[in-house]
Amino acid sequence: MGSSPSVAARPLPRAMRLPAPLLLLAWVVGVAALQLVRAPGLPGWRVMWAEDATVFLSQALERSFPEALGTTYAGYLHVVPRLIVAPAALLPLSAAAAVVAIGSAVVVSLLAAYVWVAARSVLETWPARALLVVLFVFAPPTLTEIGGTAANFHWYGLLAAFFAFLHRPAGRREAAAATAVVGFTAPSDPMLCLLLPLLVLRPGGLRRPQPGRLAIPGAALCGLAAQALAVLTAAGPERQSPFSPLDLPTIYAQRVAGPAVLGDSWFGHLWLSLGWIAAWAALGLVAGLALHAATSGSAAQRRHALLAAGASIVLFSVPLAIRGTSEMAPHLGALFAGGARYTYAPLVLAWVPALVLADRRGGWALRVATLLVVIVAASTTGTTDRSVGPDWPDSLAHARQTCVAGGIADVRVAPISYPWTAQLPCDRL
Repeated sequence: MGSSPSVAARPLPRAMRLPAPLLLLAWVVGVAALQLVRAPGLPGWRVMWAEDATVFLSQALERSFPEALGTTYAGYLHVVPRLIVAPAALLPLSAAAAVVAIGSAVVVSLLAAYVWVAARSVLETWPARALLVVLFVFAPPTLTEIGGTAANFHWYGLLAAFFAFLHRPAGRREAAAATAVVGFTAPSDPMLCLLLPLLVLRPGGLRRPQPGRLAIPGAALCGLAAQALAVLTAAGPERQSPFSPLDLPTIYAQRVAGPAVLGDSWFGHLWLSLGWIAAWAALGLVAGLALHAATSGSAAQRRHALLAAGASIVLFSVPLAIRGTSEMAPHLGALFAGGARYTYAPLVLAWVPALVLADRRGGWALRVATLLVVIVAASTTGTTDRSVGPDWPDSLAHARQTCVAGGIADVRVAPISYPWTAQLPCDRL
């Protein structure tokens, strides 16, 4: 039985409400700042991450903007990351780390604001939607690997696109926002095609009347068509390790289900103590909640829970089938390694069935969900591969010492666990 509306849930008097643009601005500034200072160590604006420098920045410096925008990396287009990095090529390189980190954090903040609106079609109450947004911005992989980086935009974009396809826009502005989300995600990640079945499987399917009924799938298909042309003329992504289907459930249990229940750090310690007992217990809890949500409640609630659980598995399995699994396979006595980006969207989507249940039941269920989301979002392993540097200004200063006129300098960038160096022209240093 749902809880009665609380005083806090009542609409504010008109005189107390902020204009929507000011409210959005405050949201973007606040959430972007939290993303950049969340990890202890160097703040996000002082560190350049891997491909942001070695691929997107270096190519933005050596090529025209249209040429760079149409250049593939790992076999496909990355339109939004290149748009984020492009301003850094026009400014002094000393500002590049700040431009990329702040731009990336702003984009994620805008996507989170959209998810808040779009999730209204899946979750009825604002507390449940608020918990979803907290996970969207602060789920463990956002701290350990993908936060504040342009190269990893597409994982956020795929998750936002999931809700865009389920969203029933209330008007033209919401429809335009959904169109923009899928329209920019598609030319940044061809895996958006994995979510196209949502348009048919969602409540009402393709025929349901709504603003943007044609524009939203049209934008997705146009972007995917551009990706198809690029993919057919480019070398495909290289497999980083051997693939075994038998690794998928074990990796999902340890890297998705476990952190979804207790966060990276706390589940990691439980893993060291209990091993597979902890992993299978977490997987059983996540699967049990998904099964309960998919077999109870209204038809729409059941379908949303089932679609989220299915999307979690698909967006986990397909990328790992391309990348390979042996490198990420769990090892007793060891904590989490790299590849956190592959667990971000699956982890948040694994939470959606639980949020559907809490949304329907209210009261104690929402309080338990709130406690668990706080635990998951607050669980931290301390300094990360990004927050330990190297410090971008120090890297530039060191590179200047080795520069000669007209030459190219190797500039060290994060993570230091792998020898990432960006080749940048000395006349720009």
